[in-house]
This record gives sequence, structure tokens and C-alpha cells, in this order.
Amino acid sequence: MQPSQAILATLFVPGSAHFVLGRPVRGVVALVVTAGLFFAGYAIVGQHLWYHALFTLTGTWFEGVLRFVPIGMLPEAPNLGCTIVAAFLRDTTGPEMMRLERMPVDGVHLGLLLTACSGVLNCLWMADAHWLAQNRESKSGVSPALAAGATWLVPGWGHVMAGQKDKGILLGAAVLIVFFGGLAFSGGHAVDRVLASAWFDGEVLCGVGVIFGSVVTAGMRFEALPLHWDLGVTLCTVAGFMNLLVMTNAYTVAEDGPDSFVVPLDAEEAK
Repeated sequence: MQPSQAILATLFVPGSAHFVLGRPVRGVVALVVTAGLFFAGYAIVGQHLWYHALFTLTGTWFEGVLRFVPIGMLPEAPNLGCTIVAAFLRDTTGPEMMRLERMPVDGVHLGLLLTACSGVLNCLWMADAHWLAQNRESKSGVSPALAAGATWLVPGWGHVMAGQKDKGILLGAAVLIVFFGGLAFSGGHAVDRVLASAWFDGEVLCGVGVIFGSVVTAGMRFEALPLHWDLGVTLCTVAGFMNLLVMTNAYTVAEDGPDSFVVPLDAEEAK
């Protein structure tokens, strides 16, 4: 199987490429965990999920395509197979559909978190399948996709696993300070997909932050948004994209080894 084929297979069926590449246990884990997260979340939010599509192109011929191949449903779209299945289960007609899409449900923050995380997780499975299809060995002894996934969950963790502990701690601290600073400025409401759906697409790239925000702070009651809510949302989103860069670097460090990026201090050391 070619690396590009591994990515496409995983995009539509999590774990399918791993089966073909001779990793059946990993394939089962990928399918069960990724699909399980998505449909557990969908069981909670149901039709309300579609209200948070990034774009729909209403009134165009492309609207019908997006209804059943919802690539505008971010961050769920990288788990495209599960998203397509859910789209076919969708009530697509009448005012009742509009009412259900606009009406939040009990546990909405948890449900939207689970479906979103399934998309991020499947991106990591696609990266893992791509790596396995290349039949290469990691010079750090750590799977690059695992390093990236650990970094998504806890910023900096992937670097620690790959042998760059100090770098991991510094990068992780920077991401977490920005993210939780944003939560503080917003009174805990920066991570709220109901209020700021598009911004959530960036925030979800910081796993521990978005999990904490969605489960702990998003459901807190408020009479008016805090004065610096917009600043808090911006900081949390920036932290998410910062962590995307850290994830990418952790993947590369795990791939090439921790010593590949060490710059010699002088010419003698270079020798």
C-alpha cells in the first residue's frame, strides 16, 4: 500500500490501512476508539451537530453534496467516514430539522468535544498509517504519530518521549500558559463551541486545554460575557495553533532522532 493510499483508506475507515499493512491490533484500536468517540458524541448532540458546520454554501448546487459529504464539518471532517454515516442518518427536510439543529441539548459541550476529538484523532491515525506505509524505522525509538498524539494531549510530552525533555517542557509551558491565560481572561468561557464554533476549530488542537474547557468551565452559568471574552477566545485559539507547530516538530524529532537538530557550538565540536 502506498502512503497516499494509506491516508485515504484511514480517512474513510479508521484502521483499515493498518489492517492492510499488517497491524490488525492497531487497526481494531483505531476503528473502535475513533468511531466510538464520534458516535458517543453524536448520540448526545444529534442534529445539533450540523449547526456548527464551518460552511454549507446554501443555495448552490454544492449544498446537496455537502449535505451527505460534509467536508465543511470541522474538526470532524478528517473522520470523514463516520461523518458521512451520520449525515445519512440526518433528518434533511422540514422546519423540524432547523429547530433541532439550532436547539442545544443537555451535555452539548461533552458531545461536541467527543465528535471533534474523533476528527483530530483520525488525523493522527492517518499520519501513523502514512508512516507505516513507508516501512521506515524511527531513529528515536518512538512512533512519530505517537509523539504527535502525545503532544496534542499534553503539549511538550512528545518531545519528552523522543528524548528532548528540556525543549518539550519549554514548548509545553508556553502553549499551556497562553491557553489557560485565555481561559482566565474569558472567565472560563473561551472554550465554548456553542458560542464560538469557528474558534473552537483552533482550540481543539490543544487537547488537555480543550478537554478542561469543555468539561469543566464551558457549562458554568453566566449572565453576561466577561469584558475580555474576545481576548480569551483569541489566546486559546492561538495556543491551539501553537501546539499544532509543536506537534509537527515532535513528529519530526521522533522521526529523525533527538540529536538531528543539535547545532554544534564550534568548529571543533563539529569535527
